[in-house]
Amino acid sequence: MDPKTLHKTNDYLWEIPRQGEMRVSGRIFASEKLIREMDEKVREHGEDYMDTQMPWELPNDNKIPEDELARDYAIQSQCYACTEFNYEWFCNDLDEPYTTFGETP
Repeated sequence: MDPKTLHKTNDYLWEIPRQGEMRVSGRIFASEKLIREMDEKVREHGEDYMDTQMPWELPNDNKIPEDELARDYAIQSQCYACTEFNYEWFCNDLDEPYTTFGETP
């Protein structure tokens, strides 16, 4: 990645300037040598990171659609971190089934 495309705050702090849909600037903690070795995809990921959206700005108020939840994520949806924004990060219960012991998921 070209360090000239970033804003250097100090020797190890670089900022991806806000642009497009970004609400906040991205930050990378790295040396200039490491920045030069990084793939441009690191920057692209920083630009499309949308975790700053408020729940009411997301479809279904940040909840997994109930039909999909019941069908594909019955176990995974019990985790507090499984939301509409990131439920694709969790295993689909149909594709990767597992068993539980007693009351423990």
